[in-house]
Amino acid sequence: MDHDVIVRLPREVTFENARHIGQHLRELLGSGPTVLEIDLTQVTHLSPDGGTAFLMVLETAQRQGTRMIATHAGPRVRRVLHQLGLTRLIDVYDGSASGDSARPPSGGGEQ
Repeated sequence: MDHDVIVRLPREVTFENARHIGQHLRELLGSGPTVLEIDLTQVTHLSPDGGTAFLMVLETAQRQGTRMIATHAGPRVRRVLHQLGLTRLIDVYDGSASGDSARPPSGGGEQ
């Protein structure tokens, strides 16, 4: 049965919590979702080291056919994702991934 998983990240994603977040995301992949949506609504600071959380799960997600997307990405967070090259690997949206905002902002979602 196809299903999606949505997870909301904390205010800060840094070296201190990236490993824990990455492990949690990996656990969520265990149910085999079609889409893993990472909601960045609350994230005000994403450090380059914090981007490790995304990298920890990308290989598993790709191997099992789960599409990873990041939603509600603010300009600062989106900039860090772009600098890390993650916008080439996951779709990044300003708002939600449904309705009129279903297109990634420019610079996001390139594959």
